[in-house]
Amino acid sequence: MLKTTWNIVKTITNNKNINNNISTMNIKGKLSSNPVAIANAFNTYFSSVAENLLIKNVSGKNTINNND
Repeated sequence: MLKTTWNIVKTITNNKNINNNISTMNIKGKLSSNPVAIANAFNTYFSSVAENLLIKNVSGKNTINNND
């Protein structure tokens, strides 16, 4: 069943005509077209997501339901 599901997802998303290139990005208020700067900005963002969520939860802004 899982293999069939992934085959369906692969078939639906395997469109070769889609352009996923990011040519420019707003980084700290400045537009950049440097691919290394764009990659670093994504890396910084995704590397900090877990830490930022942890800080929010520890500070008491959000509560964790241990029954989940």
